[in-house]
Amino acid sequence: METNNTNSDFQIVTASAEDVNWMSTMSEREKWNPGLKDAIAFQLVDPNGFFIGLLNGKPVCCIAAVKYPNTTCGYIGRYIVEENHRGKGYGLRIFKHAMEHLTGCCIGLDAVPSQQKNYKKFGFQYATAVKRYIGVIQRKAQICKNIRRAKDISMDKLIEYDARHFPCQRTHFLASWIHVGTDQCLVYIEDDGTIKGLGGIRLGVDGYRVGPLFAETPEIAENLLYALCPSESDTKVDFDIPEPNSDGILLAERLNLQYFGESGRMYTGVIPKLPLSNIFAFASAELG
Repeated sequence: METNNTNSDFQIVTASAEDVNWMSTMSEREKWNPGLKDAIAFQLVDPNGFFIGLLNGKPVCCIAAVKYPNTTCGYIGRYIVEENHRGKGYGLRIFKHAMEHLTGCCIGLDAVPSQQKNYKKFGFQYATAVKRYIGVIQRKAQICKNIRRAKDISMDKLIEYDARHFPCQRTHFLASWIHVGTDQCLVYIEDDGTIKGLGGIRLGVDGYRVGPLFAETPEIAENLLYALCPSESDTKVDFDIPEPNSDGILLAERLNLQYFGESGRMYTGVIPKLPLSNIFAFASAELG
């Protein structure tokens, strides 16, 4: 984070749809591998939760500060300052603006190790390491009668199941993710109608991004993962696994995926108690 700068030509505005596209372009420049449909899928969750910093009318920084509707949960992501404008205080100002927007919320974010100390100054607490794995999953013909499209499952069941793995219900996010954000979203469901797993995959700039991947067992997670990948070819993927999920790490290693790096999931307020052993991939670094 930068020192403060009082340049009167700098202003913060709520992002337009085109601005959110620019934010995705910034993410691509940072090598974050955004999903190709992230801009519209993210904005549908909270249209007022995306901000652009303008210097003399031109965008120089951005941040997402999404409030999950009808909850006290928020999430910060897409926090980027153009390289030639770093160290001038613009990033700090837009971050403070995001925090004010989320006043009263339990706020989550993913932070690279070098920035975690700075976030602690704003009341964030470290919850868990999140490890990214990347690689190619070999094509595998696999038929599992328990896997169905999420679009075919009643939303109330999906919302309830997702909420077990996140600090709050995220109805708008799920609807956006299933219908817009992902290329495929699947559910593992028992014969009695009990959901035992949920997974999504979306095409990114470089391969596919898996998330979420929630499962009651490693076997269900693996079945969902193979079913999510396009069947016509091997599939390059990346996904973010909470470090305490040792089964998730073992699954990634058994599939010959490579460790790429890690971030830290942090929260303000009380750290949510989540079943990390059942979270084989978080939905996204931008919205949790």
